[in-house]
Amino acid sequence: MESLLKDDVTLEVTTVTDALMEEVVVSPVPVQGGDATDTVSMEEESTKNEKKRSREEVETAAEDESEKTPKAAKTETGGAAEVEESLTSEPLCGAEVKTSTGVLTGEGEDEGEAGNTKRLKKRKIAMIVAYCGAAYQGMQRNPGAITIEGELEQALYRAGAISKENFGVPRKVDWMRAARTDKGVSAIGQVVSGQFIIEPEGFVERVNSFLPKDIVVLGFKRVTASFNAKKLCDKRRYEYIIPVYCFDPSKHLDRETVNALKVEDKEKPNEIGAEGAMEEAKTDGGETVTPTEVRETVVDEIVVISNITTEESKSGSGETLTSVEDKNEHPNGPTVLQADVKEKFVDGQVCARIEVMEDLESAAGVTPPQVEGKSAYRFDESEMNRLNRVLARYKGTHNYHNFTARTQAEDPSAHRFILSFEAEDVFTVNGIEFVRCHVIGQSFMLHQIRKMVGLAVAIMRGAAPENIMDFALRKDTKLNVPMAPELGLFLEECYYSSYNRKFQSSHEELSLKDFKDAVNEFKKSVIYPHIAATEARENVFPLWLHGMNDRHYPDFVAARQGTYKPGNLAKKAG
Repeated sequence: MESLLKDDVTLEVTTVTDALMEEVVVSPVPVQGGDATDTVSMEEESTKNEKKRSREEVETAAEDESEKTPKAAKTETGGAAEVEESLTSEPLCGAEVKTSTGVLTGEGEDEGEAGNTKRLKKRKIAMIVAYCGAAYQGMQRNPGAITIEGELEQALYRAGAISKENFGVPRKVDWMRAARTDKGVSAIGQVVSGQFIIEPEGFVERVNSFLPKDIVVLGFKRVTASFNAKKLCDKRRYEYIIPVYCFDPSKHLDRETVNALKVEDKEKPNEIGAEGAMEEAKTDGGETVTPTEVRETVVDEIVVISNITTEESKSGSGETLTSVEDKNEHPNGPTVLQADVKEKFVDGQVCARIEVMEDLESAAGVTPPQVEGKSAYRFDESEMNRLNRVLARYKGTHNYHNFTARTQAEDPSAHRFILSFEAEDVFTVNGIEFVRCHVIGQSFMLHQIRKMVGLAVAIMRGAAPENIMDFALRKDTKLNVPMAPELGLFLEECYYSSYNRKFQSSHEELSLKDFKDAVNEFKKSVIYPHIAATEARENVFPLWLHGMNDRHYPDFVAARQGTYKPGNLAKKAG
């Protein structure tokens, strides 16, 4: 093949050279002495040089053509295989999704005939996403951290909804979320908008197959090209569930009360608080107790593990644990041991000897309403009304600089509008009673809802007077506000009322109406059980309540005594 090509090139060079030679014409010049002879010689030399340059140019062009020709032939014979290999090098996590025109690859393209690709069109959609945020560092993408958005983007890419060129660059797909939930906060009605490849059918199932079990896409709606999940959201609805025993002032007493409790290890007497128990609590074998086990021994809680019975205690050490009640039988949470010396068992071992001092009143100025094991506190209708009266103080537009971080009182963004904040009912999950609260607002700042709940709990427990709300919402006051755990908080719904009214004739309504069953199922089967199980296992709320004391919040003391003045934050005790 190569020899034939060389012969053709040589023939072409010869033909072109002959043609050039025929076109060269030498004009007759009269011969007149030496000058004329020199002139003729110069013209002949010029003609020879021109012929030589022409021949060299033609030969060079022919050589270039001969080098290109084999490559072209190679492309014609092997190009299809190369194109096919490049298109199938990154399939959908090892799988291919068939479409009506070919195979959808990891780059969001269809593979048709060899060497030809057809890019699928991106569609602007709004996805409804639910997730349990316990294992994630919040919703928003954060380099180096595991986030909800990070997992969702990975799943969309692997499902072919985001092309390789657009992966990792949110602006290229117009990515936006409706709300930025904090670390550990869950959601059942989060909205994420963007331009994604939704073909072929089965987009939701395809994406969910690449998501972890604690994140799920419930569905999606087609939206306008200019839709933005954050900017067009009119209001957001959050739910916070609080264990009933958090409102009982006799439960999970503060550090000052703990200092009145004498805790003795079997080998060495030791007075400890919540932090001391974490560091110094020992088992009979002298080994350090793990954090989870320590929580069971911390005297602050004075609780009894529900699955430890008197018989189990006997078999563990031969000593009887008396006055023990199952915390699940008590309507207000974990029970309190009677006021005498008891031995506490964890996994059949005696961890600590708890001696309840006779005088608890002088410890922190708190008079428990009970003397024996059961609390006299009941969260009845009057308490529900009192809680709603406190929560109603948040309604309207206020300055919430005391309820967030890194926002100054003078910053316009500190002003937020709350439409409603209500405690609705009491329900039980895994034996623990919770109060269900809903707050609706246009938007919320970092930690705002958790601090709103924290201050309300402080008022209900008597740690702060109700008029502390007047100071907390003032612009000229700096107040230290307790922040409730993230465990009980989750985003329930995002509203797009204005958008739905404007585009009701051309686009579907964007709401949770079509996903109501899936939302309720995720809440009941994932969110609520997770909160209850985590609380029973880790005592998140009791540990938080231990820090709600006068030493941490001296301004509460001033407010109770009527000496608190706006702008004059009481100095913290050393």
